[in-house]
Amino acid sequence: MTIKQFLRPYWDLALLDNPLEDIVEGRLFKIRTIHHHYHDRWFADPFILTVSDTELSLLVEAFLYREQKGSIAKIVVDREKLFITRCHIILEGKHLSFPYVFRKDGVIRILPESSRDGNLKAYVYDDNTETCRLENVICREPLVDALLTDRWGKDILVATKLPFQNGNTLEVWEQDRASGAFYWKYSIPFSDCIARNAGDFFTCQGVTYRPAQECNKWYGHAISLQKVVMNNDKLTFVECRRLYSGVGMHTFNTYQGVTVVDLKQFRIGWLSALAYKIHGKTDL
Repeated sequence: MTIKQFLRPYWDLALLDNPLEDIVEGRLFKIRTIHHHYHDRWFADPFILTVSDTELSLLVEAFLYREQKGSIAKIVVDREKLFITRCHIILEGKHLSFPYVFRKDGVIRILPESSRDGNLKAYVYDDNTETCRLENVICREPLVDALLTDRWGKDILVATKLPFQNGNTLEVWEQDRASGAFYWKYSIPFSDCIARNAGDFFTCQGVTYRPAQECNKWYGHAISLQKVVMNNDKLTFVECRRLYSGVGMHTFNTYQGVTVVDLKQFRIGWLSALAYKIHGKTDL
């Protein structure tokens, strides 16, 4: 690892040991960091594949220092030791992150963030062989951290878009059933920079929520949890709380009773304050 890489922030994975009800209602939450022995990479953007009593399998961004880019990896976590026991790269490109998992009719699709390619692709994932097959290009726009959902009776894409991926505007696309293509429908403005997705929609006590990134101070500063309602054929979002943890947190996903996040870290803690004071951001 070079000095420059040593000074830059990295990401850790962690579990939140609280019921969803406590989290959305604003109660204190407990974080437990997931450890690993890899010194040539960090892990972020966790999405949950499977849950058992002893293990978790996650899809994550694995950022390799030597290549200076992210790839999509499947990792296995020992739940008792909170340790990554296995890492297998399943998809590579110019730079891939945010491996959004979309389950439908027994098929698992992955929509990784690939805005450097100028489009959004869907891959069919086979967990038995741990391989991905390109299915199609969903949208020929540089979408960032896109979600695909059919919660409201139609296929909808929500995402921010380059070059304003960390800004205050969320874009919505809907699928044309005849052609299968997605077309832009409308924009949703926010009062501050809480538009970028931070994880999949989830339901708690009958209410739908969206985790979003709060990027007011810097990329991945905190998590904004927002109630989601469909009104007059348009999505509306109302923030219910923000999750802060040290320097930053920018992914929140929950599945089968498990909630996983990622935490921004510095090897030398005071660098975060110094970087923000000098540069207005923590990414040196």
